[in-house]
Amino acid sequence: LTESAIDQFQDNTNEMFWFTSNLDHSLISRTKEVSDNVIPSSNSEMANVLFLLGEYFDEPKYTETASLMLSKISLDMPKWGSAYSNWASLMMNYTSPFKQTVITGKDAEAERKKISSHYLPNILLAGSVNNNSELPILSNRFVANKTFIYVCENKTCKLPVETSGEALKLLSHF
Repeated sequence: LTESAIDQFQDNTNEMFWFTSNLDHSLISRTKEVSDNVIPSSNSEMANVLFLLGEYFDEPKYTETASLMLSKISLDMPKWGSAYSNWASLMMNYTSPFKQTVITGKDAEAERKKISSHYLPNILLAGSVNNNSELPILSNRFVANKTFIYVCENKTCKLPVETSGEALKLLSHF
C-alpha cells in the first residue's frame, strides 16, 4: 500500500504527495495539503507513516523521505505553529531520542498492554509471541519460554529485561 501511494501520489520534484492520484483524470488544479487543521494534512500524516514504517521495517528510503518532507515545511512551522502540529510530532521523532521497544515471548501481549497504558511519545512498539516473524526489528530476539523486552535507541539496545516495569524505567532514563 505504501509503495502504491508513493508511485501514484508522490511528486518527485519535491517529495511531497499530491491530494489526487496520477491515475485520476486530469484536473484543472492538482493540490498538495501541507497545513494541519482540525484534521492533519495528508502530507503530514504520510510523513509520519513513512517515518514509522521506515523504523519498523528498517527501510531507510521511508525515513529519508519523511525527513525530506519535514525539511520542506520546517521554516514555516515557527510562524504558524498550530497549522503544523502533526508535523511537529514528526519533528519530535528527529530531535528527541526515538526509542524502539521490542517485546518477544509468551507474555508479549500482556507486557505490551502494560507499556501501552503509559503516555510514551517517540516510541515504536513491536513484538511477537513466537519466532515466526521475518521483520528485521524482531530478528534474533525470541527466546523460548521467556518474555524479553528490548529497549533500543538508534538500533542500539540495552540488555533485555523481563517485565514492563523494568522496561518503563529504561524508557524514562534512556
